[in-house]
Amino acid sequence: MTQEVLEGKREIEGQIPERRPEPEELEKLKAAEEDAAQTPAVERKRGLPVWRCKVCGYLAAREAAPKVCPICKASQDRFEEFPPRSGPALPVWRCKVCGYLAAREAAPKVCPICKASQDRFEEFPL
Repeated sequence: MTQEVLEGKREIEGQIPERRPEPEELEKLKAAEEDAAQTPAVERKRGLPVWRCKVCGYLAAREAAPKVCPICKASQDRFEEFPPRSGPALPVWRCKVCGYLAAREAAPKVCPICKASQDRFEEFPL
């Protein structure tokens, strides 16, 4: 939009397309957002189970545990479903640089993906 149109010196030629959603569509979008906010983060991604590597804490959301951990090369039998159904829940740590997630007692000393130091990790709420 030009300054002349803003000041009323010039009329807009043609119609301006409506980009706002219809009221019914807007209500559907708000309802979907509210439903998503009430769903736990672990269940949001297409209902896939989350698997945790017991060795390094790597998390993967998929139908079955990975055959080999891409971080520490542990075998499939070293994975467990996350969060565990029994016992205390482990905190999840997120690298602020690359987004890597690890479920373990303390943040990794170094990010295995981008090599960021431990101070670049933050606790990630689930």
